[in-house]
Amino acid sequence: MERTYRLHSITRRYAEDLLEETERRRTQAQLATWYELYAGNVSHNLADYLEAHRLWRAASNLQQAGELAMGLAERLRLLGLYPLLRELCQTTLNDGRGQDKLLTGMALHQLGMLAQLQGEYEEARQLYKGSLEIEKQLGGGADTLHQLGILAQDQGEYEEAKRLYEESLQISTRLGNQSNRAGTLHQLGALAQRRGKYEEARQLYRENLKVFTQLSNHEGQAISWAQLGVLAYEQGDFENALTNTVQAYILFDALRSPQREMALRMIARIYNQMDEVTFITLWRKAAGGRPLPTLPKVDTTSRQVLQALADFINMSLLQTPAWSESKRLLELHPELLQPEIDVMLQQLALQQESGAKRKAIEESRLLLARCRNQGIEAAFASYLVKQPGILGWITRRGHRGNKT
Repeated sequence: MERTYRLHSITRRYAEDLLEETERRRTQAQLATWYELYAGNVSHNLADYLEAHRLWRAASNLQQAGELAMGLAERLRLLGLYPLLRELCQTTLNDGRGQDKLLTGMALHQLGMLAQLQGEYEEARQLYKGSLEIEKQLGGGADTLHQLGILAQDQGEYEEAKRLYEESLQISTRLGNQSNRAGTLHQLGALAQRRGKYEEARQLYRENLKVFTQLSNHEGQAISWAQLGVLAYEQGDFENALTNTVQAYILFDALRSPQREMALRMIARIYNQMDEVTFITLWRKAAGGRPLPTLPKVDTTSRQVLQALADFINMSLLQTPAWSESKRLLELHPELLQPEIDVMLQQLALQQESGAKRKAIEESRLLLARCRNQGIEAAFASYLVKQPGILGWITRRGHRGNKT
């Protein structure tokens, strides 16, 4: 029977040292290829990916090592392995010495994202600018301009954010990158909505919805419908708020998305603004034969909601390990995503004499706004592991059935 035997790392490296340089590099390149394929198709083990990275570098195939490192970046960020990701990015920069512009730009972009996640905004801006300079030489730059826009928006620099988003949109349109284009249209819509420019926001969300429909991206469509529902609700247009939110609910329900509960709560809030006959008539018109689900009770001024909001703000003062608890709290209390909470937090921040408390409240408000605009999963993606099974990617060791 055919079996795979794997050397213990100490034995393997000892054997490598016995080979002549030319043969050793050839063997290391072959092993690197095997480890990368094995990690990607069988083990999904971080240790195997890192061994492939080590072997590529040992074989002096620095481009392959850099490409592998950048391919791991998103997963490492999701896992919260910031020091390891920073080390891989810095190694990629040092190995390339500026000669491989694409990898250099990608590494700078990833380092910028890490700095942004950790609140080092000026450092993030400088890293993004370095990445952008390279990307523009290569004819791109949309991703980095988009991130710079988010950075400016989170710091309240709305005009600058709009300029950056629009420049990103131009590049995405020119390159025909519809996925990037949809994401930037959404951010422009959210920015317009935050500034009270509701008609502009509506047009951007509808254009965004059109792109997601062309891409058959159902999650993107659902988020766009939900945002159109929130926009209509903020304007007191409860009929369109219900019509749009029902479309979002149907899609979220089909996707088994946790955002289904958020849509249900919005429907419940709309229900509270109408008489029952009008609501049922509009529901049937929007949902067809789909029965009305049991609606949750919503009360934004309840003691429970206020306590949940206080807990959420307190968690924002803690370090990375608390983000999973913040996300869980938000999933238990999606009513914190209601527009009224945003207004409440703005007023609360203004009342604080302590700069630290004012900053914590504002950061919580911005995170809640991003959860409302992008969805809880997308907003927390950089802090949490989306799929619990990925944890095995770190913890499983690569020595099952080893033979030395």
